[in-house]
Amino acid sequence: ATGAAGIAGVEAEIGPVDVLVNNAGITKDGMFHKMSKEQWYGVINTNLNAIYRMSKACLKAMTKERWGRIISICSVVGSSGNPGQANYAASKAGIVGFTKSLAREVASRSITVNAVAPGFIPTQLTDVLSEEQRTDILANTPLGRMGTPEEVGRLCLYLAADATFTTGADHIIPGGAEIGYERTEQEVVEALLNSALDAGLNVVDTAECYLDSEVAIGETIGSRRKEYYLFTKCGHITPDGKRGDDWTKEGV
Repeated sequence: ATGAAGIAGVEAEIGPVDVLVNNAGITKDGMFHKMSKEQWYGVINTNLNAIYRMSKACLKAMTKERWGRIISICSVVGSSGNPGQANYAASKAGIVGFTKSLAREVASRSITVNAVAPGFIPTQLTDVLSEEQRTDILANTPLGRMGTPEEVGRLCLYLAADATFTTGADHIIPGGAEIGYERTEQEVVEALLNSALDAGLNVVDTAECYLDSEVAIGETIGSRRKEYYLFTKCGHITPDGKRGDDWTKEGV
């Protein structure tokens, strides 16, 4: 049973629902120009419309009791966006707007409504990430690791039990990624030169290369992140073992 029918069954068995955690979520990724109606509506229906159905089903009893907690799990993708996830990002951004609006409506009845936006947590939704994507995520997370389901759960428990003066908020917990962390220039140079060495390029000392302009750092904005490139000139060995006067580009 789902929605009103499911909540009615719970209330008949154990009484009114005091705390609701909206945690249903799926992905059906694809670039927008190729995204089907099924992909779009499937994600919106599960991630966003389900929150309408479940919250509405619980709200009548909460209003009567003049106490309740509604906590909805969204995502940092709702505010940052992500290529190939227009449907997912839209659904998660919608949760934040829903949370802020409903919080204003029910605050006078001692009902709080909050959202929790985790960063990358090891779940079935993140199991599909490639090793390159995982490395990129960690490189842009100051804490240097993925979060855990237990850490998200503890925040939800706080919002359910102790956060009596917190409502209408989007609580983001992405390990510091939201503060715009970027690697230092030295970290970038070292990573680039390590990449060149791994590719078989004959590169000399990092500082000497950089100061003598034998290595130039170029920045481009990639589809998912800022990408730095290493350019090496004549006298260096290209990945295929050849020498030449042409610039060779190695991404990192």
